[in-house]
Parts: sequence; C-alpha cells; structure tokens
Amino acid sequence: QQKFSYLTPKFGCAPKYTFNEHVNRERLRFLKEKDIPLVAYSCLCKGGYENVSRLPNDYELSGRYQAIKDMAKEKGLSVSAMVLSYLMSLSKLENYPQIIPLFSSSEKHVLENLRSTQLELDIEELQFLNSIIDDEQRLGFQ
Repeated sequence: QQKFSYLTPKFGCAPKYTFNEHVNRERLRFLKEKDIPLVAYSCLCKGGYENVSRLPNDYELSGRYQAIKDMAKEKGLSVSAMVLSYLMSLSKLENYPQIIPLFSSSEKHVLENLRSTQLELDIEELQFLNSIIDDEQRLGFQ
C-alpha cells in the first residue's frame, strides 16, 4: 500500500513520498514481474482533482491536470472518476502492476467514483496521459 496518483508531488517534496511514478518505476516493474498489485491510497489528492483549492501544497497543477480534466469532460466523468479509471487501466501497459485505488467512503463520492469502473482506458489514451508526465519530467517539472 503506497501513496500513488496521476499528479505527482513537487520536486522538492518528492523525498518524503516513498512512492511516486517518476522516482520508483523500478518498484512498479518489480510489482508487475511478481504479479503483486499496488494498493494506492490518497490517489484523489484529498479532493484536489475536483476542487483545486483542496490540492495539498506539495502537489502542483500542470499540463497533466489539464489533460486528465479534458479527458474526463470528453468521457462525461468527474476528474476524480477519470483518475481512478486511469489508475485501474494502467496494468495494460508494460511495467505497470494492477493498481487497486482506495477512495472516499462518502455516499456521494462513492457513487460517482464507481462510474470509473465502467470505463477502461485504451492503450493509446494511457500512453497519451503518460506522455505528458514524461514531457514534464524532461522539461524539469516534477
């Protein structure tokens, strides 16, 4: 069980996180090879996807937030449900284990977030969302 989300912490904050997608791709590969799922907590950044004022200070908005928000709108989902769908679909890509996201227990949020299970992103959509992460990393955004 590790903290894991589509958004990643700011560069200076990353060391306090034991797991994020940029720093620990080896761990993702290891989990995939051993067929061990990753149980992801705090994957919705404390409600920050829906209300950016709630986004923890150690995260920053970037092109990846806009990309996931745009895709959510296109698919008719909330941004949070889109993030959950992204996480649950990642195992289609090489070197990603099955990801089991943990999320809110409030009735309102559970019902909306369960919609994410009705959508599986295809490989092209996953690669597009990951390409934004890779581009930002190359440009020095974290």
